Amino acid sequence: MEKILIGEPLWTYKGKHGSPSVGIHQKKLVGEQIAVEVLFKKENGQRLYDGTFFMDCNKAVGFPLHEFRFGKLVVIPLDEFDYELKGTDERN
Repeated sequence: MEKILIGEPLWTYKGKHGSPSVGIHQKKLVGEQIAVEVLFKKENGQRLYDGTFFMDCNKAVGFPLHEFRFGKLVVIPLDEFDYELKGTDERN
């Protein structure tokens, strides 16, 4: 499983339910599944998302590519991932 750390989500690319998105380079979409952690913190120093987002790579490669100044990234809304809160074994 590829673990991907994201500093800050893409706020302007909204998902179906209004969530921000993440941009992932195509070369990271290998194996069966990816695990994404968003490291962005609120003003109080607590992580905005204190858990891990999971998705099958086959599903992830189906999302659109967007051109950024540093290259093309697959842009995936966070509300499309399965989410597991840190310290639990239950995914939503």
